[in-house]
Amino acid sequence: DAALVFLLDETAGELNLVAYQGVSDDFAKGVDRLKLGEGFNGVVAVSGEPLFVEDASKDPRLSREVVKESEIRSEIIVPLGSKEKVIGTLCAAMRRQRRFQKEEIELLTAIGNQIGVAVDNARLYQQQQNIAYELRVSEERYRELFENAYDAIWLHDMEGKIMVAN
Repeated sequence: DAALVFLLDETAGELNLVAYQGVSDDFAKGVDRLKLGEGFNGVVAVSGEPLFVEDASKDPRLSREVVKESEIRSEIIVPLGSKEKVIGTLCAAMRRQRRFQKEEIELLTAIGNQIGVAVDNARLYQQQQNIAYELRVSEERYRELFENAYDAIWLHDMEGKIMVAN
């Protein structure tokens, strides 16, 4: 009935809701940030192990009232993994009680690992883009400094041939 994806913000020590389907916007606002270890998703983020909850409304680990109000019953939460590290969680939820089969848990775990790798790759790509941008800015600063210097500056090769001069 519903699915939620949380990503770990290591600096803040919390999970942030980044995607959801099948729940209201009010529900999403009520669970948009979870501390590590808080609630079902926080427990999975710390343990790195899938968690099955038969009736969320009666589970003492339930940390947010909005979950009770949404009438969510059964949940399966799996870690999003990349390089043997948890980077978030994936939660599939039902509004009726349901026992998930072993194959369903394994499939959801595999999907969680694929999402984790994709998110990690996207983060690495973004870091590479940031580094490339910083290199371009640094090169522009160096070129400006070189071209506007009051002193003569030149670069020459090993034979003394001048390659560049300001």
